[in-house]
Amino acid sequence: MLILGCALLGLVSLLGLVIFLALLSSDPDVQVALNDATYTPANHPGILLVTSVGEAVVGVLLLVAAGALLFGRDRVGTAAARVGLLVALAGVNVTLGYLDAEIVVVAVVVELALFLLVGRYRERFLRTAA
Repeated sequence: MLILGCALLGLVSLLGLVIFLALLSSDPDVQVALNDATYTPANHPGILLVTSVGEAVVGVLLLVAAGALLFGRDRVGTAAARVGLLVALAGVNVTLGYLDAEIVVVAVVVELALFLLVGRYRERFLRTAA
């Protein structure tokens, strides 16, 4: 469940990379649609660029976490998942809130649930002997 959650959320977050690459494009036909507004590479708000880069970083971290967990590297996987989810919750969602507040509510609920699942996994399976 944890591997699947990290992989799915990581893939969804990698859409930020697609948006980032679209905004860097010099093609005048490229448009990014968000909340009844369309942005071209020439007239996008700077916060959209920051948000897309942050989403891409979170996506990579969560996919690394899923891969590490899949191959039995539990400590590395949970650490990468925690870092990625903290960046998403504390940074990316704040910037995303300036663009689309409705998406943020869903994103925070899913990311917080996965963050709690990672914490439960660490507590249950990775407890060090004291």
